[in-house]
Amino acid sequence: MKKHILFPIFLLGLIFLIQGARGQDPNYSQYFSTPLYFNPAMTGINTGLRARFSFRDQWPNLPVDFKSYYFSADLGDRNLPGAGGFGLVINSNNEGISFIKDLDVGLAISVRIPLTSNVVTQVGMKASIVQKRVNWDDFVFSDQLSEKYGNIYLSQFTPPDVNSKVFPDFGVGGVVQFSSVEGNVNGTVGFAVDHVFQPDESFLSTATAPLPRKYVGHLDLILSAAGRSSSGTNGWPS
Repeated sequence: MKKHILFPIFLLGLIFLIQGARGQDPNYSQYFSTPLYFNPAMTGINTGLRARFSFRDQWPNLPVDFKSYYFSADLGDRNLPGAGGFGLVINSNNEGISFIKDLDVGLAISVRIPLTSNVVTQVGMKASIVQKRVNWDDFVFSDQLSEKYGNIYLSQFTPPDVNSKVFPDFGVGGVVQFSSVEGNVNGTVGFAVDHVFQPDESFLSTATAPLPRKYVGHLDLILSAAGRSSSGTNGWPS
């Protein structure tokens, strides 16, 4: 019983030790279906051509839900220079009733470095162009509201001339892929940093809004009763 109590207490203590937490990016619950979004080093982790599409509608019962769209395609070819891969990543995010729309189009490339016969590393980088748009006409400001009748007044707010922001963005990452000698244990561990240079996404010339860096760590293990296949198409070290 004590172990069951101590574990959540430990997790809460770990959370409170974090000095600050900031989030600006959509979070896909099926993260294994969006590998290039979370870590560019996953580009070409498996041989051949791979394409994925994901859609998430968060809080659909609310009038201001959040919709996110993701598409990626990457090619892994061990005959390429660097023996890694390259890929394309497209991510679109609609916040609220289309108040703010983000479109991120990036190219990713990875380099594969064998360490031993059973351990391989990959490092990757993603370079993107991000367009962020806002519709000022859909916002409701405090001077438009009446305590009795609601939204009935015209706002004195003068929207900025800029309703679109375009800026470059970069992400880097690395993974280590390993397998046991018998091939019945395979795994991948990785770490990535997105928004490396914290680009300014503010629409106002009089203010700045640096995009916080996003840190991602991931680990997966596959345990199988049979050994790995000899075809080498599953992407594990050979």
